[in-house]
Amino acid sequence: MMMSSGLNWNESYSSLFSQTTEAYYGRKLDNQMDRLEVITEPGRTFNYMSCNTELLGMILEKASGMKLSEYASQKLWKRVQAMHSAYWSLDQSDGMEKAYCCFYADARDFARIGQLMLDSGKWKGANVVSASFIREMVTPKNLVDEEGSLVNYYGYQCWLTEFKGHQIFYARGILGQYIVVIPDQRMVLVRLGKKRGEKIPNNQYSDMIAYVNGALQAYGN
Repeated sequence: MMMSSGLNWNESYSSLFSQTTEAYYGRKLDNQMDRLEVITEPGRTFNYMSCNTELLGMILEKASGMKLSEYASQKLWKRVQAMHSAYWSLDQSDGMEKAYCCFYADARDFARIGQLMLDSGKWKGANVVSASFIREMVTPKNLVDEEGSLVNYYGYQCWLTEFKGHQIFYARGILGQYIVVIPDQRMVLVRLGKKRGEKIPNNQYSDMIAYVNGALQAYGN
């Protein structure tokens, strides 16, 4: 959950031959995950890898005895009263979900996920996710990256940042998709992306900062 598994995964989006490319366009994700090896001590060094999220999905399936999409539907999607069906890319026909990506829904239903996190795991007063887990999810784990720099921008599968004195947590997609939560403003911001902006200091992206700044200004903040 902290992106510190120590596995030998190459998170490259530009190489035709990287493990990430194989995961996106190949088949048999379970076989690909089985080939991974631990090469550094887990739990110490932050290194973002799509395989970590895929392995979490496989663990959930093993523990629940359900397909990942079925589990998500029962435990999350239905409980936040999503207005529309969501869709999830599989590695092949009747295969396994690509847990690290490729989950399709509309902006209003994505905003329900942000609202759930804003309200400490409750939806309209009913507990969906434990408040203690949400707190842990949005708390930096203060690992170090491969250069030894402090990583204070990641919790459990969740990005964290600060902007203009506001503590922010968010989900981020490779093409500029965002679910942004600004707790002190009781604000949830969703953007369905097409292209992500440039990376800027503090592990932020220019487009997200522009969206957050615009939303704060629009509401007088």
